[in-house]
Amino acid sequence: MPDPGCDDSPQLQLCFNRAHFQRSDFNVERFVNLTRKRATLDQLQNDLRIYLRYLQNSMIELINDDYADFVNLSSGLAALRESVDKVSSDVQSNWSSFATSIAEIKNCSDAIEQNLADLIRCQKLQISQGDKLALFQSIQILCEFVDRIDDKGSFCWYSKLALLISAVELWLARTQNVEVLPPILKSKDECYKKISEILLGALENEMFGHSKASGNLSIFITLIRITHSTEMAICRIVNGLVEKKIVRLNVEQGKRLDDLLENALNQTLELRKGWAESAKRNRQFTLEVVIFIDTCLLNFIGSFLEEDFVRVYNFLKQQIGYVLQD
Repeated sequence: MPDPGCDDSPQLQLCFNRAHFQRSDFNVERFVNLTRKRATLDQLQNDLRIYLRYLQNSMIELINDDYADFVNLSSGLAALRESVDKVSSDVQSNWSSFATSIAEIKNCSDAIEQNLADLIRCQKLQISQGDKLALFQSIQILCEFVDRIDDKGSFCWYSKLALLISAVELWLARTQNVEVLPPILKSKDECYKKISEILLGALENEMFGHSKASGNLSIFITLIRITHSTEMAICRIVNGLVEKKIVRLNVEQGKRLDDLLENALNQTLELRKGWAESAKRNRQFTLEVVIFIDTCLLNFIGSFLEEDFVRVYNFLKQQIGYVLQD
């Protein structure tokens, strides 16, 4: 069992316990008196010198260790500083590169957007030019069809004519916001004029009950409508047919105004009845046909009233003048 007064360290054997120096109530005299019980003063002096050297060496080692740690820490801080500077430099470089890339991407995006706008404009121009070409081709086909004599006047011919006119009207609607060359429109107008003459002649034959009537009244009126010739057709029917079929009574014959009007209305209704029966027989009594017939007759009644009221007014004015002279 080791001596309790001696140090228990295997590397340093002393005659005193080093723990005494760490006590808060350490006293030199008491320490010496306690140690003299175990060793002589020479041994105590020798051990104290040994312990002093031990403390000095330990302090030197501690200082060296701390210094080494300090040096390592300083080196680490320097390396860290270098790393931070390098990272900062890399970040700045990367940010500059990123900003440059963003600028390049922005320029590329602007170029793409401009090219896309140019492409869209070219596509619109291509579509408009294609529509113009389709309009020109449809007018050309229509003109060639009208100029051909084969099968002209048959139902099949008028059906094909309706399809070709519809195609022209379709492309006209598609190009209404596009500038179309005047020669194309002039060609269309001339072709429509030919078609109108053909249709108006056929319409007169149909409504007059001519031997050349084909029983295609409905398609005639439809074609007249889509060629924008309805007003011309109404005027031609009123002036060319209705006026010839209605027998006017003369006011000079002593007829009253209501007799004149009643006579005109009765003949108009009779004419309408005949046209309606003819249309029904040919299965042409459609709403469009009824509207066209009624419009023609109403236009006649309006012009009849206007003309006959003027004649009655002039006749009465003349009669009053005779009375005043007498």
